[in-house]
Amino acid sequence: MGRPSGKESTTWGVDHFPAQYGGVEALQRMIQDYFEHHMERLIVGQTLSAGTEGGGLGGTGVAKLHEDTKFQLLQFDADNLAETLTDDLVGPMLRLNVPNADFGIRFEFNVESPDNADKMEAVAKAVSMGVTFKMDEVRELTG
Repeated sequence: MGRPSGKESTTWGVDHFPAQYGGVEALQRMIQDYFEHHMERLIVGQTLSAGTEGGGLGGTGVAKLHEDTKFQLLQFDADNLAETLTDDLVGPMLRLNVPNADFGIRFEFNVESPDNADKMEAVAKAVSMGVTFKMDEVRELTG
């Protein structure tokens, strides 16, 4: 079909194609099935924590695993944030306030381990049986 020339009055034909939703639904399903799993893995930290009530490990085993995974994620994030604050905040403040400082300062978070109570109980039992500890070792071990 050619362009109308000059004074000819021709109507252009418009083809109407109905919307097909099958492709949109397939794309939506792919996004949910693929990306949702990966986002959950990123946030939760493992697939076991995402949907297990006790599959084979028993309730306390899964609970301990969940607790340990969450602690490791929290510790990792705290260490990264502390490094960023040290490099971008504490370091420049030290250089501005004490330009000739021959020491360094670090920002650190004290993230308590979820099993500190168990460790403290074990140390108390050992002490009651006559075992001696250095105080710094006990502080480091029990947080």
